[in-house]
Amino acid sequence: MITVTVTNRTWTNWPVETLTGEFPSVGELKREVHRVCRVVSDLQLLVHDGKLMHDDVSHPSLYGVVDGTSIDLHVQVPPYKNVTLTVQYLGNPFPMARWPSTAATRSST
Repeated sequence: MITVTVTNRTWTNWPVETLTGEFPSVGELKREVHRVCRVVSDLQLLVHDGKLMHDDVSHPSLYGVVDGTSIDLHVQVPPYKNVTLTVQYLGNPFPMARWPSTAATRSST
């Protein structure tokens, strides 16, 4: 179960949405992000070295940090609406199997 809370740190009249649901895959989570942010359909989320990255240079303002318990996404949604998405784990951890493992990138010495 994941709760997605959308807030706006710039425009006070931007509505706050809280979404709760089960997301069996990253694709499901991305679809929820698309619906809430109203961003383009080619938005993709990638996890690499503990940081949330974006593979589309047309959206360079998307970034975030994964700490194992929550994901904070900061994305600038046209036209210039700064939105913060917080994805918080509730209950069982979100399945990370389809996301690149940060542990796999570490080299032992």
